[in-house]
Amino acid sequence: MLAIFGCSRGYDLGVTSGTGGTTAATTTSSHAAGTGGAHTTSTTGTGGAVVEPTGPSALTVVNGVADYGAARFCFLPGDTPWPAAATGLAFAAGEAVDLATALPAGSDITPWVIAGDLTATAGMTCTQMLALAQPIDGGAAPPVVAAELGLIPQAVLAADRSLLLVTTGCMGGAGHDNASATSGCGMGYTSQTPTTGVVLVAMSRITDAKHVSLQAVNASAVLAASDVGVTPTVLTKAMEVVVAPALGPGAIGPDPPFAGLTLAQYGTLGTVELATYPPGGAAPTSMAMLGPVLAASAVGTAGFVDGAGLVLVAVGGGATLPTGAFWKALTFAVVKAAP
Repeated sequence: MLAIFGCSRGYDLGVTSGTGGTTAATTTSSHAAGTGGAHTTSTTGTGGAVVEPTGPSALTVVNGVADYGAARFCFLPGDTPWPAAATGLAFAAGEAVDLATALPAGSDITPWVIAGDLTATAGMTCTQMLALAQPIDGGAAPPVVAAELGLIPQAVLAADRSLLLVTTGCMGGAGHDNASATSGCGMGYTSQTPTTGVVLVAMSRITDAKHVSLQAVNASAVLAASDVGVTPTVLTKAMEVVVAPALGPGAIGPDPPFAGLTLAQYGTLGTVELATYPPGGAAPTSMAMLGPVLAASAVGTAGFVDGAGLVLVAVGGGATLPTGAFWKALTFAVVKAAP
């Protein structure tokens, strides 16, 4: 089932999908650390309305398809694949899209995601790539699989928002069946009934010059509503800091972003832990290290600084499930909120 869901700051992004996607509201307050035992949250806002800065239209794409190592995208009616290289965009990687060259101007956009043997797509147009994904006479599996991700109205792309598009779930195809696959790909998944979906949200451009500003997105097809937290290396293990509490599927939060820690308070970035928890719970359901997450991103440790606005994007399989037969374990991507 395809779905486009998620909105930010109460916006109705006006996005539709052919299968009736849903829209999820977001958490709307910033939260800080507990003081030991089960982690807790508390409001850290300073009162009054927070005004979202204006800025140019922007689009960042994160590949969260959990059952392939990389993917390419087509933004129909355009016919030029993105990224240009046939290596595609790696799983849990994010990259800003050049709107002027990658998207047809003045048109509603229908994004498609293509995965599989991407080397077979080298030099192809989008029309040719989508034809390559069609069943082959005689029953042989095509070298790539493709999924439509819905319709994005031109008015959404032209607004002064920094949009984030994240693919979710699994695309299926030959060899992508396993008894535990629903835990890695989502309920109802089989190789013939993929769970490919997409989250489209608006990232906040609000920053604090003296702190690192963070939002988080739940873009896993399997992850239930969760607290997303960090454990700075200068604090004890009983002092997790909740960045985004009770973050539901397809949601981005908090709004305004969490800005409770300075760069110095995070300590050594390579050993900072990112974790998910049941809302209000003490035992983590998943853990990832910030160092490798930053190293795999265009942000890098050099971009994790005071004054930065960053977004942590949870992608992959179930929170308690390791990497499986063909799906990736839950991890995070990190992107700039205002690329």
